[in-house]
Amino acid sequence: NEDTRVRTNKRKAEILHVEDDQEFVQLVSKSLQDFAHILNATSIQSAKTFLGSRTFDLVILDLMLPDGYGTELIDLINKK
Repeated sequence: NEDTRVRTNKRKAEILHVEDDQEFVQLVSKSLQDFAHILNATSIQSAKTFLGSRTFDLVILDLMLPDGYGTELIDLINKK
């Protein structure tokens, strides 16, 4: 099939999952464990720390976090 994409490198994707629901984090991590390395940030502040020190292939963003709204991170994510 022409539309099938084959991953040419064996590097796992780096994903930042900004989520405070640990059961959901575990579900997503387990589902993607063969394809991605997932770091979990449970707050806006911890997400900012990760985003300031690393580059991610994907960010999964919860919009309601204990210390604010996930939308606060969008400009920072876009700068990467």
